[in-house]
Amino acid sequence: MKERQNSQKSDELSDTEEEGKEVRDINENYLSFKHWENLNKNETIDELKPFGELFEEQKLRIKESSPYSSLKTWEIVKIIVKSGNDLRPEQFAMQLISRIDQTFKAHKVKIWLYPYEIITTGRNCGIIIS
Repeated sequence: MKERQNSQKSDELSDTEEEGKEVRDINENYLSFKHWENLNKNETIDELKPFGELFEEQKLRIKESSPYSSLKTWEIVKIIVKSGNDLRPEQFAMQLISRIDQTFKAHKVKIWLYPYEIITTGRNCGIIIS
């Protein structure tokens, strides 16, 4: 009987509640990394958030107030705009890293690389998209 009621409740969850549950799951996983095992046991999750909230929480908060949140393509993109720095060498290095990542995946090598996109918009400026 309880299982039936629980399944009905989970079917009735709104998208926002589902996303809230995902954020809680991500927070739990966030703290389970080995990196965090060495931290002081008295610290709370709030003390581990350098900007006051995790990116997933920020994304959910912004989506709730966005008039475009119902669109399937709605997404937040993290970017860095740089000036006064020639990004062409970094762009070339990232192209190499992307190629290496593709090669590792093709050969099923279990290594994690995070290639990101660098767009040079001028001689001394550009955009980094993660």
